[in-house]
Amino acid sequence: MKNNIEKVYSKLPQKKHNFGKHKVALGLLDDLRERKNTVDQLIDFAKTDKQAISEAISKIRMAISEIPDNYRNADTLEEDYISFSDKADELGIEIPQEAKDADGSATELRRITEELEKLINSL
Repeated sequence: MKNNIEKVYSKLPQKKHNFGKHKVALGLLDDLRERKNTVDQLIDFAKTDKQAISEAISKIRMAISEIPDNYRNADTLEEDYISFSDKADELGIEIPQEAKDADGSATELRRITEELEKLINSL
């Protein structure tokens, strides 16, 4: 004869619970969360990079559009300096430092613009 506890146990369903599957599913969920957090960080980095690159492209386009004007302004200033220098020679006066500085500025603008062009063309 079965005692009372055995009777109660015998009437309970004899289904086994597979908690291992639940443990695996929870582990997969943890992995999924971790991967999503990583991807969310990458999204933030990509957005920041996209903004910086967009701004850089705008600056490059502006620089490209200014290159012809830079050369034109350097040429005009140099021509003005040569004209001034020739007239100063005719009059027999010394060329002031301010005029020499203007010639140096024209040369510097041309040099910087050439470097800018090379940099842009290397992209």
